[in-house]
Amino acid sequence: LLSATMLAKSVSETTDYKKEEEEEEEEEEEEAKLDRRMKSQKDFRQLMLYCFQQGFTASQTMIELYSVFGKACVTLHTIWRWYRKFRTGDFNVEDLPRSGRPQKFDVTLLKDIMHKNPQMTVKELAATLHKSASTVQIYLKKLVLQVVHVELNTWESSIAVRVIYRVSPSLSNSLFLHFSFLFILKSILNSMK
Repeated sequence: LLSATMLAKSVSETTDYKKEEEEEEEEEEEEAKLDRRMKSQKDFRQLMLYCFQQGFTASQTMIELYSVFGKACVTLHTIWRWYRKFRTGDFNVEDLPRSGRPQKFDVTLLKDIMHKNPQMTVKELAATLHKSASTVQIYLKKLVLQVVHVELNTWESSIAVRVIYRVSPSLSNSLFLHFSFLFILKSILNSMK
């Protein structure tokens, strides 16, 4: 009798535990759905502006947002900061341009420019792309390393170097040297085979 009671108790605890797990999973799924819907901070800003215009305090707005979005909600400090901005009459919720490092570098544009004019220097490319010369140089190195990897013995490399300096000794700082080296080297090696 005692063991049957203990067994029934453990079964009920197990089912309670399973129910709790299912409820937690459902809550996580709902939060994930809300996270997918709230794709940007701009969405939260618009909700904060709406609450501000309805006369909610920052704390009331926090309670409302937290009841809907849970942990995905913005912090109370963020709400205070935006309310301070709204009180001054600035209702712009768009992202403002930021100073500092640019977020993206368009590699396809760099490739297009190089194909159109392979004799451009790094400085000319930087001026065209409105980036620093060091940034352009970093991406050029990445592109070159991705394009070709050739192992040469000393005889092959000496021929390739001689050919390049005979073709264009004055373009030592240009992209022409970097990229023509690869094509000339390929043609030399192919003609030897």
